[in-house]
Amino acid sequence: MPFEKRQLFVKLLVVSADIVEVSPHILALHLILAPYLFSRNDVVMHLYRVRGPKTEWTDNENAVLARLYPHEDRAKVMAALPMRTWESIMIQAGIKKIVCDTWLNTGDIPEGLTYADVALLRMLGHEYPYQVKNVPYLHMHRSRAIIPHDSTLTLTRRRNFYE
Repeated sequence: MPFEKRQLFVKLLVVSADIVEVSPHILALHLILAPYLFSRNDVVMHLYRVRGPKTEWTDNENAVLARLYPHEDRAKVMAALPMRTWESIMIQAGIKKIVCDTWLNTGDIPEGLTYADVALLRMLGHEYPYQVKNVPYLHMHRSRAIIPHDSTLTLTRRRNFYE
């Protein structure tokens, strides 16, 4: 099917769509489907992305890193820096020349995920081990979003239903 026909098909089915970053590696796609075609017209899909947003480190995050990284358990460091992966934390510590005295790890956060990612996965009902490694985009969860039918989502307005 040519792209123009697929585009028209989507326009007929989808009233509005919104994509929201709900954690560094997980996006929520909110769709409102045409009510005259679907009895259930509000859908939320969660998508995993391998590469996070790569935001700059703040002074506050650097201060937390300098205070906790040398002596604390990996789980405690990641809880204090919930938007950072362990790899990102180690790289930043190397840049700042902060040496780690302990290799204790009492957490269950896999490489490539942040504390915030794991907290969201648990909230969505996923259990350890989280099966998201090496999958560029993974449909992880489908649930009913509670969206009033008189209001619509638009591509320009962002809503976060997880707060």
